[in-house]
Amino acid sequence: MLDTIVLKLNSKQFTISDHSKFTDNTKNLFEPPFKAFCGSKYIKSIQNPTKAQIAAHGYLPRLTVIKAKASDGFLITLKIELSAPKLMFGNNFDELEDKHFDMFCVLLKQKLSLMAVEVTLDAIRQANIVAIHYSKNIVLTDYTRCATYLDKLHKSDISAALDINQRDYRNKGHALKYHANSYELTFYDKLKDLAASKRSEKRAIENDNFTQHDFLEEINKMPKNVEILRMELRLNTPKKLNEIVKKVTTNKTPLTIKNLFSQELAQKVLLHYWSIIESNLKLYTISQHKPDDLIFAIEKQSKKLSIAKTLKLVGLATLIKQHGIRGVRSLFGQHLSSSAWYNLKNDTLDIKATLDEYQPDKYMQVVKSALQDFQTVKMTNHLNSKAQQ
Repeated sequence: MLDTIVLKLNSKQFTISDHSKFTDNTKNLFEPPFKAFCGSKYIKSIQNPTKAQIAAHGYLPRLTVIKAKASDGFLITLKIELSAPKLMFGNNFDELEDKHFDMFCVLLKQKLSLMAVEVTLDAIRQANIVAIHYSKNIVLTDYTRCATYLDKLHKSDISAALDINQRDYRNKGHALKYHANSYELTFYDKLKDLAASKRSEKRAIENDNFTQHDFLEEINKMPKNVEILRMELRLNTPKKLNEIVKKVTTNKTPLTIKNLFSQELAQKVLLHYWSIIESNLKLYTISQHKPDDLIFAIEKQSKKLSIAKTLKLVGLATLIKQHGIRGVRSLFGQHLSSSAWYNLKNDTLDIKATLDEYQPDKYMQVVKSALQDFQTVKMTNHLNSKAQQ
């Protein structure tokens, strides 16, 4: 479901009852003497909740009032950034459902009022979204570790398929982040990320983890067989958000909170990106099979390969299993041209299809099944459960 969202309201959709709540005071953004732009295209004032305010009132959003120059004068907007599940539940281990939308709007209205911003429920429902994070918590209960999944993704070569310009494997292998200018795709160990944030917020993938540090005591009561792998897609610009929504839906969908607060849409978006990943895991996936199985699969396929080509593919798979795809490409350096590399990748298509008939990759299937089922995670179902044997 959705997690972090950034909403934008125009000046007709909100009023500020106490301008001094913001830094800098917002009064002179709205009335004379007006604050000077000093050569800038815009000026802004912020209101970020303190730990004391959160302790007193619970989770609160981050607010930014922006006044920008426009062709016909000036444009004033309010940007509201928040984690929707933290607003609702005080944590984002629990996941939202469509039925929570009305209560979400009521709670947000109340929280904004505490921060001296008055809005109507209708304004919230129709608010435009300029950024959104869709996520899924995948609860592992079979004693497998998040690190195993992250290591598989790390060793696979999917950066090019995702049009990524930066990849970050961090926190001793507990997080893997793919970063582009307009979006990020992250997989991480949710429990270890929260624990790391208690030492330092800068160590964590998430922001504002301190708001759920009290939840750590409850989490420590969970059975030792439970781990939580989190997949999170951060669509950080309206253009990218609109592009993805168009890809996964048949109808034109205005980017309002009312339309994007959707389990179905969240599922479609995450499955879209997982399908891209899955289709580019072929080389790494076949490397996890025994050489005998690879030879058997090659013999079964309709496209016959020579003994030399067969040995080449089996040798390549063995090296990938040990070093990962990026490691193998680095190992061979200039001796393996791009065309030779992609020819080898194409030869794996039929092999993987044959292998999948009787031995699919169980780890990748766990992620895919969780996204296909899209069952809502409630941590109370796991805190007191008995460890599965």
